[in-house]
Amino acid sequence: MHRRKDAVGLSALVLPLVLVAAWLVLPARARGQEMGQAPTGPAGAAMPALELETPSAVLMDVRSGAVLFAKGAHERRHPASVTKIMTLLVAYDALAEGRIRLTDEVVTSEEASRLGGTTAFLEAGEPQPVSQLLRAIAVGSANDAAVAIAERVAGSHQGFVALMNARARELGLQNTHFANATGFDAPDHYTSAYDVAVMSRHLVQTYPEVLKLTKIFLDYMDHPDGRRTELLNRNRLVRFYDWVDGLKTGWTNLSGYSIAATGMRDGTRLIAVLLGSPSARVRQAEALKLLEYGFANYRTVALAAAGTELGRVPVARGAEASVAAVPREDLAVTLPRSQRKRPELRVSLVERIKAPVSRGQVLGTATAVLDGQEVARVELVARDPVPRITAWEAVRRAFGAVFFLR
Repeated sequence: MHRRKDAVGLSALVLPLVLVAAWLVLPARARGQEMGQAPTGPAGAAMPALELETPSAVLMDVRSGAVLFAKGAHERRHPASVTKIMTLLVAYDALAEGRIRLTDEVVTSEEASRLGGTTAFLEAGEPQPVSQLLRAIAVGSANDAAVAIAERVAGSHQGFVALMNARARELGLQNTHFANATGFDAPDHYTSAYDVAVMSRHLVQTYPEVLKLTKIFLDYMDHPDGRRTELLNRNRLVRFYDWVDGLKTGWTNLSGYSIAATGMRDGTRLIAVLLGSPSARVRQAEALKLLEYGFANYRTVALAAAGTELGRVPVARGAEASVAAVPREDLAVTLPRSQRKRPELRVSLVERIKAPVSRGQVLGTATAVLDGQEVARVELVARDPVPRITAWEAVRRAFGAVFFLR
């Protein structure tokens, strides 16, 4: 008994010492980010810290993906209707793949019509085109429209949720799991501020047309029976600031007030995410504070857009003599405004590649170099597929080489 008491006493003494030691050896940058300080920029210029009431927040540059501010970035929280960012992403994926069309008519199910919270007052059996349902989700955060779209895309609400979770895994979201397409609280329905920033960035980059909807402050949905439903955007920033054009808000008793707000100035687009704000007023004020902070202190330097040809690679035994190498995604660098130097673009390609070549096959890298240091890198991939040359074409080329024919 005495030995156990002594052991407990020793543990009580050692544990605080271990924690202090861990704090001292933890890199200062990591400690600062957890405290809500901005990370050091690529040129080494630290920016001033921000004080926020909201417990979880992230500020991200859309072009580069750089995190400019982080506080509780990876804490799991209830997202409320911010969930619908992923709902919209999966719906736009379906549009891009041709599985649905904007003109398709969707008949509202009993399940969708019975949903509470914010709705477009869809009635069971009511037809609405996909385009109107997307507007109801993006502008009015309508739960019934979200489930109607989910059922149209995947055949069932839960089938659509499976697609949402699969998309989250594709994006590498480590602290996200969905239980529904609406944002209603559930034990296994959660995300983080960082994950919301990543999915928001992907939505805006891949389907920028969504911003035409999310920037609308007030809209209406007309019903077949003559009724008209008002769709009001809870993101009041889009009403008062013309450079803000999205993206989504949310609230429940468990989640508190949340937002993913995006805007663009002088070619720089930022996304500010806040989860768990204590009030709508704080949510709006701190989202604006983050965006203003980012635009005041940082700028985006774009070096190469996704899909832009940066070189060609010879193809051995290919139906084409060479293939274009393009960035898989934008190559952009976020710099403090005090840094006036422009990064240098460097391209590195393989000397030759054998056919067949598939679209998206890695051919090299493009890097951004500043003061001799690499600050960003993207893969260069094949823009088009190149099949292997046929036997007949090989013979024709051989004769052409001999007789100088083309």
